[in-house]
Amino acid sequence: MQVAPRRGIVGPAAVRLRAGLRFAVLRSIAPGLTVLGTLVLGPAATAASGPPVSMTEPVPMTEPVSMTEQERAAALVAPSVVYLEVHWEGWVRDPATQQRWDDRVLTVTTRCSGVTVSNDGYIITASHCVDSGAEAVTTAFVEALVQRQVDEGTLPEDKADSRTQEILASGVLEGPREGEPLNRTVYVQRSPAMPGLTTGEAIEARVVVSHRDAGISLVKIDRSNQPSARLASPPEPGETLDAIVLGYPTGGDAGDPQDAQPLDVAVRPASVTSMPPAPTPTATEPPSDAESPLVAVTVEAMDTVMAGGPVVNLAGEVIGVVTLRSAPGLPDTMIVADPGALAEDFDANDVSNAPGEIDEKYQAGLDAFLEGRYDDSIDNLDDVLAALPSHQQAQDLRQQAVALRKQERESAPPADPADRRWWYAGGAVALLVVLAAWYFREPILRQLRTLGSPDSSGSPDSSGSPASPGSPDSPGPSDAPGSPDSSGRS
Repeated sequence: MQVAPRRGIVGPAAVRLRAGLRFAVLRSIAPGLTVLGTLVLGPAATAASGPPVSMTEPVPMTEPVSMTEQERAAALVAPSVVYLEVHWEGWVRDPATQQRWDDRVLTVTTRCSGVTVSNDGYIITASHCVDSGAEAVTTAFVEALVQRQVDEGTLPEDKADSRTQEILASGVLEGPREGEPLNRTVYVQRSPAMPGLTTGEAIEARVVVSHRDAGISLVKIDRSNQPSARLASPPEPGETLDAIVLGYPTGGDAGDPQDAQPLDVAVRPASVTSMPPAPTPTATEPPSDAESPLVAVTVEAMDTVMAGGPVVNLAGEVIGVVTLRSAPGLPDTMIVADPGALAEDFDANDVSNAPGEIDEKYQAGLDAFLEGRYDDSIDNLDDVLAALPSHQQAQDLRQQAVALRKQERESAPPADPADRRWWYAGGAVALLVVLAAWYFREPILRQLRTLGSPDSSGSPDSSGSPASPGSPDSPGPSDAPGSPDSSGRS
């Protein structure tokens, strides 16, 4: 049985109909697009028609913070400067009688500064700070003994000075038993330091070695990720250079710990003079640093507790630690102890003065801050604080960077309103097209279904013209006159 082919509107007629539908849809939404364009694009076009805006015009920014050479050197080294507090216990014996002046233990506290030179906690300081044989320690014990006698009424106050000199001339310091050294406990703190503190941020340290002749000692705390300073050779003989001295001033004795206030690193301007090596004082006891130049420093308003602190050149390198020894022939100066005297001790203890990651990150944060790159500065300082949250200088510098970044952003000009309107207009047009397609989806789908449905009437196409012979719409051979129809009748 022959099946009649499916018929519908196809060919040119269908193309013309589809085009008509698209035109009708666009014509229906055109008024809405016109209104939207007038409301949104009109103000933008008006704003854009004003004076042209230069895209290369510089944005007003805050001026980067500037530092002098001294200030930058201080900022680099300050994180590594430490406060040392030594608690001594001992007795004073009279060699003539072999009796102790007092059988009760005497307790003395001495205070100094120092500087960390390795990330694993090695510190250099002046030898008198931790050496039990130092004159300062002996004097402190004798003065404490005499003051006890005065307080208890066994010695008239007007006799105190003469008794002090008497004991200093012959007295011997000793530990719990005759001939033993004094009991000594060393505590180290970083800024801010609290005098009298023995727990928490106060870290107990051990004295590795002390060179009394060279005036320098090596101390160790069991901590990692410690900020450290770079060491440099002392200036050549005859050379004079500007420098700074860093340390913790307390105004002398820190007094009662209950009344103590936190101490921060202080910076003092200084002038360093280097001279040829001092002559050997005796043939039998040459000083350990006889081959080194004698370096002296003149410091403005230096507190004695700053002794042991670093002497720093303007490149931010430590050339030595300041002592309380006067330089011969140079009034108002103090000798700078050369870290080179510890070279063998550094080798024996694997002390590395190379910068660690915490030092590199801090310096990168400082340099970025000084260049006005506050985002980079904050990122580097965040890394420092992640490794060492108590890093006071990184905390302070980060706060300044955050404040300056905020100020810089607030001072930037707002975006051009015309530019914003173009963005808003593009988004609105896209939204309108999507809504129009959604709204007219049903009529369009119905019409498309009609285009694809069968049409048995053989009606003319959309132009109203009959289908031409031979076209896809013209009658086939089975439709010719005299041929049988679909039912088989002629």
